[in-house]
Amino acid sequence: MKKDGKPVLEVHLFDFSKQIYNQHLHVDFLHKLRDEEKFPDLETLTRQIALDVEHAKKWFEQHD
Repeated sequence: MKKDGKPVLEVHLFDFSKQIYNQHLHVDFLHKLRDEEKFPDLETLTRQIALDVEHAKKWFEQHD
């Protein structure tokens, strides 16, 4: 996705609760879970996010 011609990235931080909106982060790409998708409804999106979290956590367990 792009905003004003610049790539936009959404990042999920596990076990993190600080307020960091409008802050800059450094993100390293370690593993791609899936391509960008459009979902027909919120329920389907929510299920996919849960699967993405599960897959990401498994990946980190194997690549500690």
